[in-house]
Amino acid sequence: MGNACRCQQFANENLELRSGKADGNNKKIETITIPQQNGTTVSKKTTHKQNDDEGEDEEQPQNLQQIELKRGDRKKQAKINAVSDTVEIFENIQKVEKRKSPFDYQLMLNAFNDHFIFKSVPQSDIEYVVEQMFYCTVPDGQFVFKQGDKATSYFLIERGQCQIIINGELKKTLKSGEAFGELAMLYNAPRSASVRAVGDCAFWAIDRNTFRKVVEQQNQRNYEENREFLKKVEFFSFLTEEQRDAICSVLIILLFKKGEIIVSEGDVANSFYIIKKGKVSIIKGDKEVSQMNAGESFGEAALYQSCQRAATVKAAEEEVRCLSLSKDDIQKILGQKIQTVKYINTQKWALKQNAILGKLTSIQIEKIIQNVRQVHYEKNEIIVKLGQPCLKVYIVLDGEIATVNNYFVIKRSIDSVKQICIGQRESVWRSIFEVLKYGQQNGGKFISEI
Repeated sequence: MGNACRCQQFANENLELRSGKADGNNKKIETITIPQQNGTTVSKKTTHKQNDDEGEDEEQPQNLQQIELKRGDRKKQAKINAVSDTVEIFENIQKVEKRKSPFDYQLMLNAFNDHFIFKSVPQSDIEYVVEQMFYCTVPDGQFVFKQGDKATSYFLIERGQCQIIINGELKKTLKSGEAFGELAMLYNAPRSASVRAVGDCAFWAIDRNTFRKVVEQQNQRNYEENREFLKKVEFFSFLTEEQRDAICSVLIILLFKKGEIIVSEGDVANSFYIIKKGKVSIIKGDKEVSQMNAGESFGEAALYQSCQRAATVKAAEEEVRCLSLSKDDIQKILGQKIQTVKYINTQKWALKQNAILGKLTSIQIEKIIQNVRQVHYEKNEIIVKLGQPCLKVYIVLDGEIATVNNYFVIKRSIDSVKQICIGQRESVWRSIFEVLKYGQQNGGKFISEI
């Protein structure tokens, strides 16, 4: 490093300018000679306009590399601006040119540093988002966007107030320094609420492409860690290694403080959550009905059906870290029929775990699955009586099956419907009571039909 610095100093001190004659267009040609470390010289001709008022040449910068770097930065910035300008914005806003003031920078940094999406994002990425934000306005009484609209921007209120309206009902009012619109951006979902300006409002906004880029970069930093974590999550146990890797690449990391709401009862459900760290409270109405811990998940129904949140989920510890998966992303990986994929993979897993059927080839297992018949049972319904011959093979796809008073009965069903199908997994029966979960079997007899 020291040699390079001394070499550069030597080059600067020996920079020699030999002036040529001005051409007819009042331009002057100069030759710049730069001594090299090996004793040779490199000459470069440049042309610049002659100053009519001054007979002296303009002072030449000494470091040519800095000139090229600055030119490269300008080209890069121009390219970024061009991409940003071509992003289609669907919200009802008017863009306004405004240079960010120190107050604006602080407003944005404060908002991002305390936001559940950006809490775990490096400061350099937050600063990148701040630089890319654009200024826009909405007149008094106008809607920024309406419920059901396509989402293309995230907004931070600089001036004014905004009403959040869901199904025609005013839910809350946001003020300067508060932000909105991030969830639809994360999950590529329609707007779940309408937002109306109260007074003339001004915002700093960011387009979805830039927003998602930062989120995805953060996810890549935690890819291997999340990949290992998913192997321990029951919901993902039915996936193949390839499917699990693909899902891991689109997970979103969210960080909540104690008391912060993760999802609200009645909201449109378009994402699935896995608790990576901490504990959450499940609240229906104003009453806590249960708690969930690290490794557990909620919101599964949102991945394969249109529904609303059945309960509010709130962070119950000082730091709760969640992994979020959008319906849009998982459908791209597993297709539209997510539940069907889950059931097929569960059957494959169950068959391979069996001491006898696990010796079959993959093609043979596929043929068995193709001949499966799904059966639905309600809670407490009897499947088969203990001690009687059972000529069918069963797998539990959802819910649980137990032995009670010498009968196999439904102990717990999912959404009041029991999904049963062929499959097997070795289990040891106790004398009175045994519970089977999905993918399991009773002795050598399955809990569904072939």
